[in-house]
Amino acid sequence: MPTLRDNPTTTARNGIARIIAAMAFVACIFVGQLNADAANGVDLLVVFDESGSMEDGDFTWLRDTVGQLDTELQGQGVNDNRYGLMSFGMFSALYGSSTPENPVDHELYLGLSSIGDYTARFDTIPNPGFGNDPETRGDYEDGYAALHDGAMLFDRDGSIARVIVFITDEDRDKPETDGVDYDTIRNKLVNDNVILNSILRVDLLPDGFVDGDSQALALDSEGNAYVRDEDPTTGFASTVDGDDADTTVEDYVDLTFDVATATGLGGAVFDIRALRSDAGDVLDAFTRQFIDIKLDEIGPAPAPEVPAPSSVTSGLLLLGYVAWRTRRRE
Repeated sequence: MPTLRDNPTTTARNGIARIIAAMAFVACIFVGQLNADAANGVDLLVVFDESGSMEDGDFTWLRDTVGQLDTELQGQGVNDNRYGLMSFGMFSALYGSSTPENPVDHELYLGLSSIGDYTARFDTIPNPGFGNDPETRGDYEDGYAALHDGAMLFDRDGSIARVIVFITDEDRDKPETDGVDYDTIRNKLVNDNVILNSILRVDLLPDGFVDGDSQALALDSEGNAYVRDEDPTTGFASTVDGDDADTTVEDYVDLTFDVATATGLGGAVFDIRALRSDAGDVLDAFTRQFIDIKLDEIGPAPAPEVPAPSSVTSGLLLLGYVAWRTRRRE
């Protein structure tokens, strides 16, 4: 004899009830996941070359542009922000001279702190580029050690984006002793989920570039080349004037994009010569592009977390309950 469970209508109702309940369960998970993954703050460390080749305008730009970035992040609700400064060069005021045999070449000027502390610190850093110290700190610059130790400052997890802005106008001077090699710094940045942005002396060329064409201001991890006043196109990085002795691309460009590919969090390379341009419109375009890429990488803050399931989820739960009660009566 057929039972109630064999009734086609009852079977259909049971199936619908299960589907609705499953949808409600998935919706609850989805809403929670959105709130868990979104960022609402940033820890941003500037790692800068303090050798004599760096220019006053480089540091003025770092001070003012990071301040502008913070203002725009605050406008998007990303307000739990901290900023820091770390240098690298031949001489460290804290540790003394550095040589290839003794690569002590970086120091922390400001741990992650408020934007006010960040901008104020530029007035006191003893570096020729800041106009505060006649001593040149150059000849030997290895950025890997500074990047590695800088990443160790990131002590907040969860919804805080971790960003390093790295700036130099030279390739890497490699230590003769066992220092931080490519794989070591790459793995450190990947494991710590760091977004690396590098401002370098490098040619950023749109595909099909010929002499006379405009070079790009920036190249992101998706291969998009950003030329001033033009739509993004695909592009690539190359050493300036094809200098075979210059290892900037393999030292820092490859590192930036290798980390970005592994983390999926983004990353970009910028041409420092655009930052130093005497043409105000070029500098303005460069600054705007830098900020836009950073805003895109960090993203807006999430909507306030809902303490209870959303109205859609509540409706699905209610429908599931009604279907279950109907089944019980039958």
